[in-house]
Amino acid sequence: MNRYIALLEDRQRAAAAAPGAHRPLRCHFFNTFFFSTLTARVPGTPSRGVNYAAVQRWTAKVNPLQAANLLLVPVNTSNQHWSLIVVALRSQRIVHLDR
Repeated sequence: MNRYIALLEDRQRAAAAAPGAHRPLRCHFFNTFFFSTLTARVPGTPSRGVNYAAVQRWTAKVNPLQAANLLLVPVNTSNQHWSLIVVALRSQRIVHLDR
């Protein structure tokens, strides 16, 4: 899955660099570990929550909220099923794509 995400990132960069081409939406692709790390149990708490500190360094170099139109977050459920969360920043919508 991470290789496919890297392929999508490469295609996006190539499309953006092409002269005279229509500029694609700027997307930020999180890797497959982002969601599971974000939602992992916070140390010192009895239950799962949102662990911002665990993923804070992943966005230290680039702020995806300023650099992208779409945030794409792959989600693995029980190591058996993949789905995708798409955060559309302009329209302020979050869509969970799952089949």
